[in-house]
Amino acid sequence: MDRRHPIGTASRSPAAGSADARPVATCAPSCPALGAPRTEEAGQQQRRVRPAPELTRARSYTAQQGHLAARSSEEHEGFPIGRWLAEHRQRARKKSGTSPQARVLTSLAPWWNPPWPFTLQRQYHRYRTTRVAGQPIPLELQRWACKQTVLWDRLDPPQQELLTASGFHPG
Repeated sequence: MDRRHPIGTASRSPAAGSADARPVATCAPSCPALGAPRTEEAGQQQRRVRPAPELTRARSYTAQQGHLAARSSEEHEGFPIGRWLAEHRQRARKKSGTSPQARVLTSLAPWWNPPWPFTLQRQYHRYRTTRVAGQPIPLELQRWACKQTVLWDRLDPPQQELLTASGFHPG
């Protein structure tokens, strides 16, 4: 009997219901999960699957930058992180429910896919990063910050909370 499995579908082998039956992944031969060590916990088969290299790079980017608001043309460690994140944002907006990748991205940066325009999120991170670094705020970001305080009542409550945590106050 087939059942859904995180890496594809799993079937029982050698004979369904026999004492030797174990889940067998049915995915491409290049799948990194094939041959992964198995562990028995609470009577269930579990696989140890290495994290996807894309998610490893997303973790690294977040650790270095403090966010996942990469420009679509941005690369990190030779990987097109900006394009990859943009594709995942599009997928997340089209689907109902969340994918495993979206859940990991949310755990790394809760606002990786905000409900407001992403350009505002990117500007917020530019402003915050510049301020935390103690650098002078460029005129473009000063204007952006002023606009946020003037339009405060039009911002989503979570966006207001995010801005308040960075020292913004209603205008």
